[in-house]
Amino acid sequence: MPNVISYKGTDFPKNSRLKEAKEALADTSKFALEAVSNVGEAVGPYLPLITAVALLTQQIVKAYESAQYNKKSCAALIERICCYSERN
Repeated sequence: MPNVISYKGTDFPKNSRLKEAKEALADTSKFALEAVSNVGEAVGPYLPLITAVALLTQQIVKAYESAQYNKKSCAALIERICCYSERN
């Protein structure tokens, strides 16, 4: 076995690596949790503004879609009027 020293009844290098991996995972988890907490604190005051912008955007899209529908309806009515005028 290359680079592995085995002692009677234990597998020292494997246990050592496992302990290091657990510590690294704990450190990474702690760092990630702190980062998420910091982002939450930074974004928190702006949530009402973000919510208002999202609501206004939805209303603008709805108004635009309604305008497009009305535009098609008006075009159809104008076409009917023109056809009626040409016949008479």
